[in-house]
Amino acid sequence: MIGILDIGSNTIRLVTYENGEYVSNISISSEILKDTFNKNLTETGTQNLCNSIKALKREAGDIKIYAFATYAFRELENREDVKKKILEETGILVEILSGKEEAECDFYGLKKEIGEEKSGIGVDLGGGSAQIFAFSGEQLDFYESYPIGAKRVKETFSKEKFPTREEKEKVEEYIEKALSSFDKKAEKLY
Repeated sequence: MIGILDIGSNTIRLVTYENGEYVSNISISSEILKDTFNKNLTETGTQNLCNSIKALKREAGDIKIYAFATYAFRELENREDVKKKILEETGILVEILSGKEEAECDFYGLKKEIGEEKSGIGVDLGGGSAQIFAFSGEQLDFYESYPIGAKRVKETFSKEKFPTREEKEKVEEYIEKALSSFDKKAEKLY
């Protein structure tokens, strides 16, 4: 049995497989964005992350775990120190996916679900970012990673549980501006 550990902005999720077949999916809420200050994961945040990984590892039992991290982690200036601490405390080496690698994983996951012949646009809206990609058949035509993840945008523009009307307008402006480059790329392809 093996485990795939996904360290994201919303959740830290461990999915297990045996002989290529899905077995289980366990997760813990991620506080990476909350525990990041000046683009560095705090010492407390790093320890919380290690503790979360250890808890998931205990739950899964004695298996080989492959770990990757996405947008919130790759934006950390102290990501190498955090990776080192995770390795020391858990024995797990974390690979940080680039925006392109994250979009490729999204693409292959989507193609597995919808089939090889289809074409279109895919969106992976996470907590820290959104990957938007276009594909035709088995080809990934283009991708872009945008800093418009749900958790990131919420924490940037609103400190309350629900945003005010003014905050919603600021969010809309921010997202429209961020996605303007996507519109230009999509026009060239389609």
